[in-house]
Amino acid sequence: MHKPFFEKVRFGDPYVIRMIPDDDIPQKIVSFCKENGITHAVIISAIGSAKEVVFRDLLAGVKIPLEPSKTNELRMMGPYEILSLEGNIFPMDNELVVHLHTLLGTENGSVCGGHMMQAKVLTTLELILVEIKKANSYRVKSAVTGLNELLID
Repeated sequence: MHKPFFEKVRFGDPYVIRMIPDDDIPQKIVSFCKENGITHAVIISAIGSAKEVVFRDLLAGVKIPLEPSKTNELRMMGPYEILSLEGNIFPMDNELVVHLHTLLGTENGSVCGGHMMQAKVLTTLELILVEIKKANSYRVKSAVTGLNELLID
């Protein structure tokens, strides 16, 4: 059964990561973590620009458990200014899962955002990632929500 929990952790080293044009943002984050032995982390800041963004947002009136038919996948070409990007990295089934949310500025000054599934860097991305130490939490598919939720044994 999935229940609320808290886990006292320690922050490890912070990293400044600069991505370049056409880097796949989620993929680059996973690669960086794997190359540096990081299994748990938090993204505390990121600014730059993006293109070819895929969001997953919830449909009106949605109820849990969620499934793909209850969400809306938005594919947006851009270009966009990344106004805010935050997220976390936790293991699930021996793989790293990056969970990202973002707000993007458009050419006319409006803002769009949501759960970022995919995106590529347009010009640059400056990202601050902090390792989480002494964490035992991991992701598992929840029968209640239908999402990959954090759990601790």
